[in-house]
Amino acid sequence: MIKKISRERTYQLYKKFPSSFYISDQFTYPDLFETYVLTTASKSVRGHATNMAKATQQLYTVLQIPSLIFLGDTKVPWLSQNNAYPPVQRAMQFLATGKLGTAFNGGLQVATKDVSAFFVHLFWLVRCNAALPIFYWMNEEQTILANLCQYGNIHLSTLTAAADAQLQAAIPATNLYVYEGAYCQEAWGAANKIGGRSLIV
Repeated sequence: MIKKISRERTYQLYKKFPSSFYISDQFTYPDLFETYVLTTASKSVRGHATNMAKATQQLYTVLQIPSLIFLGDTKVPWLSQNNAYPPVQRAMQFLATGKLGTAFNGGLQVATKDVSAFFVHLFWLVRCNAALPIFYWMNEEQTILANLCQYGNIHLSTLTAAADAQLQAAIPATNLYVYEGAYCQEAWGAANKIGGRSLIV
């Protein structure tokens, strides 16, 4: 199940969400305990979208986190950038089915059991729509913060020592692994031009 939360209400409830204001060059970001880049083995970009979606749900299931809250770091709406690339079109249709209007820029609370279905569409929005915000997600306790990059990797930060210990214990029970490279890249091969990626403002 996906529940909409207004942007103002999301920040009232979850004050550790990052925010960016590009016009004034201001931003807020919580104090972090440790940071990781997580990915999984894949043979193609479409396979990676599916594999990361399943592995992400697997991780939060192991962590016994019942739901996640997703929010962009700017006021730009979720569906603000139209893109004719078929996977992006399917992602936009999926969100529109959840009654997200074109002006909605608030938070989305997603039950962990539904994360895989949601995440595969988030993957394509992030990968292909360069003008969108950074979409972060957190658990309700605000102890784990993460976002997805255009290369399909999760940039995850723990905010407490206890959460970090839980995460390190959970990762081996999933299909995710910690990426140790100096620069983020695609897990299925050398990075090339990202198909379908565009900047429409």
